[in-house]
Amino acid sequence: MATSRGLLLFFLVPSILWGCVGGDAPVGGDGGGGNDGGGGNDGGAEATPGDVTLTVTSGGNGAGVITSQPVGINCGTACSSAFPVGTSLVLTAMPSTGSTFGGWSGGGCTGTGTCTINLAGDTTVAATFTLQKLSLTVTTSGSGTVTSAPPGINCGSTCASTFDYGTSVTLTAAATAGSTGFAGWSGGGCSGSGTCVLTIAAATNVSATFKSLATWDTSWSPAGVTFTNGNLSISGNSTGVKNVRTTFGKTSGKMYWELTATGGDGTTDAGGVGILEAAAPNNSFIGANPSGLSWGYGTCCYSTYYTNWSGVTLNGNPPAGSEVVNGIVYMFALDMDTGKFWAGQNGTWYNSGNPSSAANPAATGITGTVYPGVTLYATSINSFTANFGQSAFNYTVPTGFQAGFF
Repeated sequence: MATSRGLLLFFLVPSILWGCVGGDAPVGGDGGGGNDGGGGNDGGAEATPGDVTLTVTSGGNGAGVITSQPVGINCGTACSSAFPVGTSLVLTAMPSTGSTFGGWSGGGCTGTGTCTINLAGDTTVAATFTLQKLSLTVTTSGSGTVTSAPPGINCGSTCASTFDYGTSVTLTAAATAGSTGFAGWSGGGCSGSGTCVLTIAAATNVSATFKSLATWDTSWSPAGVTFTNGNLSISGNSTGVKNVRTTFGKTSGKMYWELTATGGDGTTDAGGVGILEAAAPNNSFIGANPSGLSWGYGTCCYSTYYTNWSGVTLNGNPPAGSEVVNGIVYMFALDMDTGKFWAGQNGTWYNSGNPSSAANPAATGITGTVYPGVTLYATSINSFTANFGQSAFNYTVPTGFQAGFF
């Protein structure tokens, strides 16, 4: 029996001794960063007995980086590191481009500045990053609407909205009554006349231009002009010279429009119909100083082109007997790309003109911004209704010219 007890001791003692030595190794291994939040995976310090763990998480729809001083934390979404008990750390949040830092929570951290922590135990701190809200503003000219996908812009009514940084926004333009179509985009990287796709990276302004049909400009003419029929019909009702012009002029393109006389005595009334440049006044005959071009009517100059427009050359004259008579339809063709102008009545172009072939224009050398215009004189009974494309024309639009003035 004594021998048996000695053998038993021989086998048990080494086993006990091995267990004591080996027991220390797993403790040290578990405190390291291999899988438990130490430096092995997250870049933080390896834990030793007496260390505590600081864990930082980030949330929100934005992005950013959190770092610590002393070093150990350097993370984007989540990280942790071990520090000795009592360590004082300063955490700093740095938002990525397009994001803002929303603030801290946990671990005694609040606000949006740096966070100082005195580690007394395992601690978790959360940081929130939010995508910036950036404005998109749409300006329209003419009659039409602009909508966005994702929703936010619905202009006319809502022409400004905010979108998260990096959002891809598609703008769509649609012409409404009073427009002949969509002319195109400008600003914000948008161009052309299709949809506009832009990525929001800053406050952005976009303009949408619709081709709006002209009417007579009620705010430009002097007192004494009566406007009716959606500001397409005009007549004079007091003494003096009263000019009328359209709501906007043209600097390029080929335009056709008509003017129908709705009243006139054919003999004594004086005035003119034609075009004006921007500098022309609202109370002087078209063609008089400072500038303008017309053929006159009435006793003064019913068969004469009349101009004081610098650089403009007149070619021929209208036929005699061009006084205003109710029912006459006056035709006009303007080519601002070549500076040429044609005038005619009741289907016949003056001076054997032919806008379709660019032959025999009434005037050449026209530059600047040009407005269709009418001069109503004194107590003239003359009255006119314009058609800038609002309805079907009486005569065929010349080849290459646009139907309307917009």
